[in-house]
Amino acid sequence: MMRVFVFIGCFLSIFSASIAQQDTSGQSQTYTDIILDYQNPVKYRLSGISVKGNGPIKPNIVKAYSGLEVGEKVSIPGEKISNAIKNLWKQELFADVSIKVDDVNNRNLYLLIEVQTRPRLSKFKIRGASKNDASDIRDKIKLKERLKIITRKTGF
Repeated sequence: MMRVFVFIGCFLSIFSASIAQQDTSGQSQTYTDIILDYQNPVKYRLSGISVKGNGPIKPNIVKAYSGLEVGEKVSIPGEKISNAIKNLWKQELFADVSIKVDDVNNRNLYLLIEVQTRPRLSKFKIRGASKNDASDIRDKIKLKERLKIITRKTGF
């Protein structure tokens, strides 16, 4: 009888361990077959650009800011992707920028640009001051509504 309990216990522990290894996140992971060789960069045809991110900036605007165009030749590793990231940072509209390979078919490359927009000042009030003083303060601090807030990180 004791052997039966030991056998059932072993069976259940093996079964539960195999269930614990299954991916239940619902997201399938895809990996591309791009090997980065800095001695011999590979040229691809940029066949598609998709944009993912939050905020009011439209995907076509993000694509235009990047400087990348569908149909052009892109070397990986190469300067065009690096320049696209630099171009997006220069706009000072984004808190985070990344460009990832979405898919590769033969020599056709599909990129995903992920951006996170910076916060914008929607409204502000100056309390405890007269209208003239409030106007003077507004002129001195130079804040305007819908102004993008630039936050600089140290260490860059």
